Amino acid sequence: MANSQLPPGSKGTISIPLAQHEVTAWQTYAANTDIVAQSFHFSIDTFDNIKTYTPEADGVRMYLALRAENDPTSITLLLVPTVNGKDIVTLPAPGTVGGDDDTNIYNYAATCPPYCKPPEEWLTNV
Repeated sequence: MANSQLPPGSKGTISIPLAQHEVTAWQTYAANTDIVAQSFHFSIDTFDNIKTYTPEADGVRMYLALRAENDPTSITLLLVPTVNGKDIVTLPAPGTVGGDDDTNIYNYAATCPPYCKPPEEWLTNV
């Protein structure tokens, strides 16, 4: 597994040309498969909630998942906060939210397609 720790002084960003190259590589690969997902969008509230409900989190693990079995068009991402590399799948204080919200697994991603920016706007400030 690749080390996900940022080098000292790093913001954890990559250059725009490298990002464009990697996105193009994914699109080229995916075009020859049943995979249709190009991107996922999460509200910033998702990340705020991760920090609120798991303030000791030191990372977020992202799981690829299918909303419908054997349907690659139903692909989504599940986000799970981690502490010391271990998934924290329940809220640290059970019952603080209620019902199914007692889990610490986030899945309110808007998947592209169908929720897409036009390709000419990808990786731009538009």
